Amino acid sequence: MSNMEDTSTLTNRTIRNGREFTTRYLCVAAEHQAPGEPKNWSLFSHALPTRSPTNSAPGQVWQVTGDAELMHHDHAAGVDQLSAPDFAWHRVLRADLGEDEYARVDEVARAESPPRAANRAAVREHCQGGS
Repeated sequence: MSNMEDTSTLTNRTIRNGREFTTRYLCVAAEHQAPGEPKNWSLFSHALPTRSPTNSAPGQVWQVTGDAELMHHDHAAGVDQLSAPDFAWHRVLRADLGEDEYARVDEVARAESPPRAANRAAVREHCQGGS
């Protein structure tokens, strides 16, 4: 879990880089890819500043990328997924994600094997196949 954000927790709020954050979200986010390609989706967790003018802030992204036959983990910290140029949509899965829950999501996302299509013929059948 060394890629997790550097945070300190005090009761129900988080202090990071001198700013107060009170709510940690777990979201699924989708990004547009090339025309005709299915959207790439990822899990994204971020803590919003107490007086945030937007619903976006840097956080942790858990995702797999690559060709459908050779997918690999591409997790990253400090990414503002909701402000990415190819951002399509997001859905909040959990608001007020606790520190233990965050650690569990991180553990499971890193342990889960990336999906792989057995061959090119199986790509559309098993790897989204639509947008």
